[in-house]
Parts: sequence; C-alpha cells; structure tokens
Amino acid sequence: MRNTTEQKSSFYIFLLYLCGFFLFLEWLYPLGDITDTTGLSIFVFYAVFCFLISIFQIRWWVSLLLKGLGMLVALNLLFAGPGFLSPEWFTLVLQDVAHNLTALFGREWYALTPLFRSGLFLLLIWLMSYLLHYWFVVMKRVLLFVLLTFIYLTVLDTFTIYDGGMAIVRIFFLSFIALGMANLMKELNSESLRLQKMRKNPIWILPLISMVLFSTLVGFAAPKFSPQWPDPVPF
Repeated sequence: MRNTTEQKSSFYIFLLYLCGFFLFLEWLYPLGDITDTTGLSIFVFYAVFCFLISIFQIRWWVSLLLKGLGMLVALNLLFAGPGFLSPEWFTLVLQDVAHNLTALFGREWYALTPLFRSGLFLLLIWLMSYLLHYWFVVMKRVLLFVLLTFIYLTVLDTFTIYDGGMAIVRIFFLSFIALGMANLMKELNSESLRLQKMRKNPIWILPLISMVLFSTLVGFAAPKFSPQWPDPVPF
C-alpha cells in the first residue's frame, strides 16, 4: 500500500514538474523570431534531456556526466567540425575557450564566438533544469516563475516582432494547473490523515484540469475590448 501511494505521489510530482518544463519552453520559442539563433530544436532537445535526468533524480555524478556529454553532443551538432571527441575536436574547442576567456577578461563582448555563446546558453539550460526541480518539486513555489514568464512574454510581444497571443493562452493554462497542483500537494502533505483518500486517488486532478480548461476556453472565445492605446513599437 505504501509503495502504491508513493508511486501516485511521484505521478503528481511528475505532472507538476512537467508543467514547469513546458513553461520553460515558452522562454525558448521566441528566440527563433527575435534573434539570429539557429538550431533552436537542438536547444529544445537538450532541455528535454536535462529535465528528464533531473526528474529521475539519479546520482549526481551520473547526472553531471550525462548532461556534460549531452552538451558536447549539442555543440557538435550545432558546429560540425572534426571527428567528435577526437584530439582535433578537443584542440579546436580548447582554443575557442581560450580565445573567449581572453575576450571576457578584456570586456570585448562582441568578440565572443558563436560556439562559446551557445555553450553558455546550454549551460544555462542545464542550471534551469535543476532550479525548476527545486522550485516546483522541492519547495512547490511556482508563483515567481509564473509571473516572470508572463512578464517575459508580454514584453517580447509588445516591443519585438514576436506574436505571443497563443503563448499567453498556453502559459495561462499551464500556470493555473501548476499553481493548483502545488497548493493541493501542500495540503496533502500537511493533512496526511484527513486527506488520505485524496492522496491515494488521483481523480482529484480532473476537476482542477477541467475548471482551468473551461476558464481558458471561455476567456479565449469571449468578446474582448480592442487595444486601448497604440502599439508602442508597431511592426
């Protein structure tokens, strides 16, 4: 019985972390429109890889090796050079790192190479997979990341060519699902005796998802006011 309960609790945690992952993807999608980033799908696949490793909570040194190897594979796919992991490949990478470290210490930001900048971005994705696991799964505090996601997309929608209309709808749905699940999981943990039936039966998720889905559809289909002020940066 205890194993069954733990498996269902793990299912709830997985759903909560999955919401966080999809919210994070909304940070990546606009990059193809507002920057000259190429190979965006590779960054997305690396994000999926890192988040899967984080959710399974394998040993830290195995996680370090897998994510590090995944980063090298991603860089090789983005910048095809000599044979992967060959001496020539390592020589090229080390020379590039040395050049960029010199540029960093010299504050020559425009001298940074695409390989180095892509490596830093992959490292950021690596760190975010850990931070979101801590915020969503360990602490169950998702409001800050939700607010930052809304602010990020609304700013991009207003001041760049990116159209965040459908993205706002998606993050509205995902955010309220994540907020509802985080609060209900806190109740399940604090009221273990009174809410034991809810802990064992995942059906309580269905009313939450149904209510948020209904609210999203109503908000999407309902008539809306036209913009009340002109676009500050029309494209």
